[in-house]
Amino acid sequence: MANTITAGNATNGGTALASDSSGALSIVTGTGAGTTAVTIDTSQNVGIGTTPSYKLQVSGTAVGSAVWANVNNTDTTNGATAGFFGSNGSVNAVMYSSSFAGYGVFGMTTNHPAVFFTNNTERARIDTNGYMYSQPNSAGQGLVPGMMTYILNADNNLNGTLLTLQNPFGVATPTLQPGRYRYRLAMGFVKNTGTGQATYAMGGTATISYAAHNIYTRAGATFQTTASPVFQFITTTTPTVSVAITGNTTAVAQDTIVSDGYIDVSVAGTVFFGVGFSSAPGTSTAGSYRFVQGSYVEIWPVSATGANTNIGGWA
Repeated sequence: MANTITAGNATNGGTALASDSSGALSIVTGTGAGTTAVTIDTSQNVGIGTTPSYKLQVSGTAVGSAVWANVNNTDTTNGATAGFFGSNGSVNAVMYSSSFAGYGVFGMTTNHPAVFFTNNTERARIDTNGYMYSQPNSAGQGLVPGMMTYILNADNNLNGTLLTLQNPFGVATPTLQPGRYRYRLAMGFVKNTGTGQATYAMGGTATISYAAHNIYTRAGATFQTTASPVFQFITTTTPTVSVAITGNTTAVAQDTIVSDGYIDVSVAGTVFFGVGFSSAPGTSTAGSYRFVQGSYVEIWPVSATGANTNIGGWA
């Protein structure tokens, strides 16, 4: 049997609280028979302007040009947030605004990927390592490169008394997580003394399990030398082995080094592309050994290791 509690005069716009034979609870507003404004069914689903099929369902005529679900936190202190939280008990998704840094947040608070759909089909995702994929599949198809670039804005001097591998850029990459990375670099190297051969190699804290390089070098009295360039394609499981830069054993040389390839990182860490000497040139005079302004390096992730890299849906 339905029970109704009426507040006010329905003819003049009263409000009624009603329970029907199913046990659902309704709030009715308006004049005459009124309009059901809110319904709470026996499954504790709540409908505003509609009979609910979900835990919260809102339907009705737009205010202005849109129907809004407005969550407003009037607390303006630092760190106040307002938004939505969804969880199945182990996978937590959030969407909220924060006054702490003045931005909006959409994402996961648990160690799960964030996935984006259109037409009920996955179109993009951000995995738990922070890599973003477009049209993803299990082979890593469609990785959106998170390219890291470093460009020298001034000459960087090396220490000519050291035999250890030196970093011409002075900095290494941020920590690279395990995976396959493409890179390219172009460096201009100048030495004014010493006959020790300069060599090109990789350093850093990451463990590199495999590398493939296209390496172009040309050495002469000037960068515009007509000396024949040397091209090398090298694949190796020990990529820290140095590659000699041909022709720079004279006391004065200006070398061009261009390299393009990929590396497989098996243990997370940093990477840098360095230069060493076959023998200590014998001076640490500033500028005697230097990499010139405009030298640059770029590196970006492309896929997981252990399988063919397929970006773009190659058949």
